[in-house]
Amino acid sequence: MIKMGRIEVIRELYEKENWSIQRLSHQFGHCRKTIRRYLKTDYDGIYERSSDYSHPIRDFAYPIIKQWVFEDETAPRKQKRTAQKMYDDLVQDYQFTGSYRSITEYVKELRDKKREVFIPRENKAGEILEFDFGYASVDFKNERIQIALHCYQLVYSNDIFVVASLRETQSELLETHKDAFLHFGGVPQKIRYDNLRQVVKKCVWGGGRETQKNFDNFREQFGFESEFCEVGKGWQKGDVEGCVGYVRRNFFSPVPKVESFEKLNEHLSSWCQVLRNKRRVPVHNRSVEEMYQEERLSLNALPSPLPMVGQWKQRKANHYSLIQTSNNSYSVPSGYAFELLDVLEGAKEITVFSKGKEIARHSRCFDINQQIFNPLHYLNVFKKKPYALINSRPIHQLPEAFYRFFKKHSEKEDQSVSTCIAVLKLLESHSVEAVALVLEEAIACHTYHIDGIKVLLNVQSEKKEAPSVLSFKKNSSLNVSIPTVPLQRYNQLLS
Repeated sequence: MIKMGRIEVIRELYEKENWSIQRLSHQFGHCRKTIRRYLKTDYDGIYERSSDYSHPIRDFAYPIIKQWVFEDETAPRKQKRTAQKMYDDLVQDYQFTGSYRSITEYVKELRDKKREVFIPRENKAGEILEFDFGYASVDFKNERIQIALHCYQLVYSNDIFVVASLRETQSELLETHKDAFLHFGGVPQKIRYDNLRQVVKKCVWGGGRETQKNFDNFREQFGFESEFCEVGKGWQKGDVEGCVGYVRRNFFSPVPKVESFEKLNEHLSSWCQVLRNKRRVPVHNRSVEEMYQEERLSLNALPSPLPMVGQWKQRKANHYSLIQTSNNSYSVPSGYAFELLDVLEGAKEITVFSKGKEIARHSRCFDINQQIFNPLHYLNVFKKKPYALINSRPIHQLPEAFYRFFKKHSEKEDQSVSTCIAVLKLLESHSVEAVALVLEEAIACHTYHIDGIKVLLNVQSEKKEAPSVLSFKKNSSLNVSIPTVPLQRYNQLLS
């Protein structure tokens, strides 16, 4: 390569001094072919190669690497070859003698060509709410367990809401949706999901989704549309994906000790409200609180009254007046035995309806093959079968004081089952614990009449703590001092 200054000197000597090419070649030490090339072309001072350097070792390995990268496109996400793995295989199987750096640069170049380019999305206020499940560890009852986090984020204002639960059931999902709407003060136009099984029943060819029937009913009740990410592309709801990590790092670090999930969720809800003033929306350079107050006006109103949410099922009551649902059996009033009933499986309760009328409600049991009774459902049966009362399962599920009271009552002469039924009816207006405590007192006092039970119950409900009596003894804990006044002062008033 000839430098620009020398080219100008050669041209000046050739054009003005009429030097020959041979003389120029001898003078400057370049062949005549090079001298002619620079004299005939307009050289701008930048050297351009007509062909690339040859790399026989690297060029041999590149087609193999390209094939491996192509095969990894269909491999599981966490089982793709790394650049180090490719280099080791080339050395072992193909006796590759090139550098590791040449392999990493080529692998990065191939993968960068396949990476997606994204466009920032502009969202309107009240338009999109994103949902995602996350996981965190807590210390619950002296044991470290993993819990599910139901995370919600309004895309426009970046306001978040999080609920913790032990399970990821559809009933829990719908219940936390309802809590989120109450937290945000309205319902968004759309909610964006990935393809979670609690919502999506089947992915249809062409990008459609066949959703779960209970979810469709819930969506119609609250009036919002659903939007789904493409299969395997959860980053399409990237706002709430970042929310999950933010909550884990800031609220669940260090690992908290949890007494009850009710208190945990109350603390989470308060924490989310405090974050509104602390966090800012980077694009708009405004606080989340300001953006949320603006977005809240665009949310759809909540339905009034708020509907009950959960999984709807139809179950037939058997000859024990029990319906079986979710691997457990729950009692219904005996008058509805052998009937087909509607059952709503909520996150915490099981509610039974007959022709739209609520007939039974139980706390949901998450064990398997359990029978949950309400003794009030069997009062009519107890009247017809009085001897079945004491040994029945509905009675044995109550505190032991009920069985002991009924047992001693039955041993008395001329005692009928009506008193036992009257005691059970007290559960309509009093808690099981309060009635059990009164029955313990009744047994101690040998009181087995319903009027006596009611008197004891009223005394217990009206019982107040006696006021403490102040003591003015010398050794009293009260430090009271009375100053002495000389009486001569009063004689001065007379004068």
